[in-house]
Amino acid sequence: MLLRQTLTAVYNNFEVADESNKYELTLGNIDTAQSTTGITNGMSGRTSRSFSTTDEDNDPVSMRDCADHLGGGFWYGMCYFNGVSVTAAGDKFAWRNNFMTSYALQQAEMYACN
Repeated sequence: MLLRQTLTAVYNNFEVADESNKYELTLGNIDTAQSTTGITNGMSGRTSRSFSTTDEDNDPVSMRDCADHLGGGFWYGMCYFNGVSVTAAGDKFAWRNNFMTSYALQQAEMYACN
């Protein structure tokens, strides 16, 4: 499904650990007052995940390196399940919710603010 709009998910806590802790993610709940109405938590299940890249496989999938398979780094769980991830072709981003509904994204941005 291609959406031609900007979707925003604001989390009440978003922390990334340092390199020695493999950039582990700590993530709170979506702040519904500041987020796009009805947006799903595509990042659920990412808390306590370490960041995986093509040269540093930190995902829990033993059969493959998700970042290598999908063409980019992320806090992967099971490669294709929820979150912002690259497509299998490695040419687009997708926002997937817990129900595996996939939304094609032209770009994805993440900000950490104080």
